[in-house]
Amino acid sequence: MKFLGRQKELIKLREFQAKRSASLIVMRGRRRIGKSRLLEEFGKDFSQAYYFSGLPPEEKTTTRHQLEEFSRQMARAFRTAPAIYMDWSDAFWALGEKLQKGKCLLVFDEISWMGSKDATFLGKIKNLWDLYLKKNDNLVFIICG
Repeated sequence: MKFLGRQKELIKLREFQAKRSASLIVMRGRRRIGKSRLLEEFGKDFSQAYYFSGLPPEEKTTTRHQLEEFSRQMARAFRTAPAIYMDWSDAFWALGEKLQKGKCLLVFDEISWMGSKDATFLGKIKNLWDLYLKKNDNLVFIICG
C-alpha cells in the first residue's frame, strides 16, 4: 500500500527516532484521520515495532477482557504462549522486560479504550515508562488515541 500525505508528521516522528535517548510521544486526533496508518509507516524504520490496541468500548467489556486481549497481542508480537496477567502492572513489567535493548517502536493505539475500566491505568503507564522503557535509548513509545 502506498503512503500518501502526512510527510511533515513523518519527518517530525523521525526526528524523535534520531535522538540518543528514549522518547515518549502522545498522538491524538479525531477518529479515522490516519493516525494508525502514519504510525505503521513510521514503524518501517525500526528493527522491532510492536503495536497494541485496546478493545472497543462495550457495555460489558471489563479490565479483564482488556488484559486478556493485551496478553494475546503480546503472545503474537513476541511469538510466545499467552500469559495470564492479574493486573496491568504485571503485563507492563512483562512488556518492559522484552524492550530493554534494540531499536524499538512501541505503540499503544486506542489507549482510552485499553485503560478505560482501570482508574490506576495511567499511573501504571507512567511506571512502565519510568522503570523500563526510558532506559532504552533507542526506544520510541507512542501513545495514541
